[in-house]
Amino acid sequence: MIGGFLKGQLERVGRPLFEGLYRMGISPNFLTFSGLGLSLIASGLLWMGSFRLAGLLMLAGGLCDMLDGGVARVRGKENRFGAFLDSIVDRYSDLFLLTGLTLYFAGQGNLALVGLSCLAMVGTSLVPYARARAECFLPRCTVGWMERPERILVLAAGALFQVMDWAVGLLALLANLTVLQRIHYSWKELPGGRREASGEEGIHEVAGFSGEEGKIVFSQDHPGGSPHLGR
Repeated sequence: MIGGFLKGQLERVGRPLFEGLYRMGISPNFLTFSGLGLSLIASGLLWMGSFRLAGLLMLAGGLCDMLDGGVARVRGKENRFGAFLDSIVDRYSDLFLLTGLTLYFAGQGNLALVGLSCLAMVGTSLVPYARARAECFLPRCTVGWMERPERILVLAAGALFQVMDWAVGLLALLANLTVLQRIHYSWKELPGGRREASGEEGIHEVAGFSGEEGKIVFSQDHPGGSPHLGR
């Protein structure tokens, strides 16, 4: 949704920026880990209740996450391991932010918001997982309202406008709704769901291995994964 639009616009007009970063010697991994570092600092600021500064750092970290892929393409070094690493770092960043927020609410003695933060953590973790598992068997599964850019924007807006209670409630609701949307989409598209009556034979997998000649199943569109791993 918003994230796809922003990335599309950045790809269209941002090539001079990517080339400038490349000429400065800034690598995609540097941007990836810079985003992680900014998120870690923002997490501590959320814990301390310094919401506005945390919101600015969240936006800066999100920008790093959007730039790293463009710099990799300019360098000609876009690869599957880079996509995998970026996805793992994104999960750490997301959970650092929500951990800081949960600790803040716990320090305030607000158990209701602690509970909402925990629900937001669950949804945030399962959104990319649902996509990765669905894309073991489907070309794409990007349905839903709350991919990573949208989640960062909701948290950053809540921090900047000092309405974190509303932001975490919205995130808890929409992130888990996105998981349900992806389950529903997979149910419609996969054998064994709505298409069971078609007689198509599905792949039976256990612990990451498919029932088709013992082949390992990777969690993306292609056997080796895709550059869009888990959002």
